[in-house]
Amino acid sequence: MRNALIWELLILPITAFGKKFSLDISTLIKSEPGAIYRVFLSFKKSYSTYSCLGNTDDSKFEMEEIKEPTDDEEVAFYGYYYEDYYYSNNEYDENEDYNWSDRDNPCKGAYYRQYERTVARNILASDLGITLKKGNDGSLFVVANDLLTTNPIGDVIIEAYDYQKQLIQSDKTNGDGQLFMNLKQKAYFLVAKKDNQRAYLRLDDGATLPLSLYDVSGEAIKKGIKGFIYGERGVWRPVIRYS
Repeated sequence: MRNALIWELLILPITAFGKKFSLDISTLIKSEPGAIYRVFLSFKKSYSTYSCLGNTDDSKFEMEEIKEPTDDEEVAFYGYYYEDYYYSNNEYDENEDYNWSDRDNPCKGAYYRQYERTVARNILASDLGITLKKGNDGSLFVVANDLLTTNPIGDVIIEAYDYQKQLIQSDKTNGDGQLFMNLKQKAYFLVAKKDNQRAYLRLDDGATLPLSLYDVSGEAIKKGIKGFIYGERGVWRPVIRYS
C-alpha cells in the first residue's frame, strides 16, 4: 500500500506552491471503535525533488520503489522511518555520513534525519467527546457529548489516572452528560467509556487551551457580593432638573 501512495504523489506536477493532500486511512487499516491509530508521515532524501546547485546526478533525486513488506518487516517499519533516521546509530540508508551542521540543508542527508521532518498525528475512532474545566480548587467539571449530534450523553464512565497509569477515581455522568470530580491527587489523563466507544483527554498543563489572549481572569471577591443593575437602557447619565 505504501507503494501506491508514493507513486501517486510522484505523477503529480511539481510547482513552487504548497499543495494539500488527503489520505484515506480506511484503505490501510480496519477501523475499530475505541481504537487509537498513530499515523506517521516522513520522507527520505531520495524522495525529494529539491534541486541542489552543482548536482549533476539526476538519478539521485528519483523516487525509489519500496517493496511490499513481509510480516516481519511490518513490525520494523516504524523503525525504518523513525529510529534509523533520527535516533539510531545504525548505518544511514542514503550511504552518507551524518554531519550535524548540515541539519538544515535539504541537499544533505542530515536534513532528513531531524525529528521535525516527521509529521505524526493520533487518530481516534470514536463518536464520544469530552470537555473538561478545572476550578481554582482543583475540582474537575467534565461534560460528555456525542460528536455527531452534540447531544449530551449520560452514564458515561469517567476514569481519572495518574502519570503512572494508576486509577485514581471512577464515576459516571448524569443525564445531562455532566460530572463533578474532586480528586484526592493530581490526575494526568481521563478515559471516558460508553459501550464500545472511548475518549481520552490529557490533563497536564501543556495540553490546556491557551487563554492568554483573552481577559478571563475575573476578580476574586474577598467579602460580600457585587452586583450590577440592568435598566431598560444601556446607558445611564446623571441628570439635574430645574423647575
